[in-house]
Amino acid sequence: SLDPSALARDGVEFFDLLTITFPELDALANGTMSSKEVRVSSLVGSATMLRILAGVYHIVVQTHGKAEAAGLLQKLANHTQVPINGATPSGRLWINCGTEGTFIDGASNPQARAQQVEEAITTIASWASNPPAEL
Repeated sequence: SLDPSALARDGVEFFDLLTITFPELDALANGTMSSKEVRVSSLVGSATMLRILAGVYHIVVQTHGKAEAAGLLQKLANHTQVPINGATPSGRLWINCGTEGTFIDGASNPQARAQQVEEAITTIASWASNPPAEL
């Protein structure tokens, strides 16, 4: 059973962290950038990517703590430009994220199949203790 108060508190903490960490989400929240502008410029404009980040945050908080989770999200914030370009370190970071092909060269958002999202969450969460060279 879930504690609704704790769930709400954790959700607010997560979304506050996202707006602090990802300037484009802060701009969206403040009305200085439209959702369309965020979608065409950043992976975090994708609802699937937000699901992935929420899953990563949850796992890393449970295994390493909130500070480590925030640190990992901060590192990821430097790699959200779209479209994904396999010729760049950021593009390779995403394209090599697991084996399910969640991130595709030239795409502006991750694939949304459940197994792809789950593998991306697990893989990215593992970067808290074993980051890839691109990160």
